Amino acid sequence: RYYQEIVAGLPVSLVIVGPDLKVVSSNRHFRTTLGKRSDEVLNQPLRELLAGEELESFVQKTIQSGVAQGPFATEWDVQG
Repeated sequence: RYYQEIVAGLPVSLVIVGPDLKVVSSNRHFRTTLGKRSDEVLNQPLRELLAGEELESFVQKTIQSGVAQGPFATEWDVQG
């Protein structure tokens, strides 16, 4: 629980996706940036929440290799 609170309160967005690129977990900052509640993010495809093929490609490479590809920084084109 202690670590969950630390991650929840980070001042940067954090999202965890599964191999199918659907959201498994996210922190408060990520949801606030999108203007969405937890239930509106959970199990949603990443591409439906964030625009950008570059981001999706980065995440896919990380999942396929099992190795962090970072750092990755981008300006979000948040979809309505």
